[in-house]
Amino acid sequence: MNIKNEEDNKRDEMKSSYESDYQLILSSIERKDLNKAEKLAKKFSLAWPAVPNGWSALAYINFIKKDYKKSIEYNEKLL
Repeated sequence: MNIKNEEDNKRDEMKSSYESDYQLILSSIERKDLNKAEKLAKKFSLAWPAVPNGWSALAYINFIKKDYKKSIEYNEKLL
């Protein structure tokens, strides 16, 4: 019998939230809704600053928008 404690449940919730938030960013990019994708990616990056996915998404979104300066700034945050 595997009984999860409260810490395990919180970790599972965070992982689920992380994955669903990132999928929303990707689907917005695919639909070419770059303003929504950028807003979601900024929120994601603030919530998960140590995770490179949000910064990478922001760099990519700004590259598509031809805002190369911002794209470079977000790429630098990846490092």
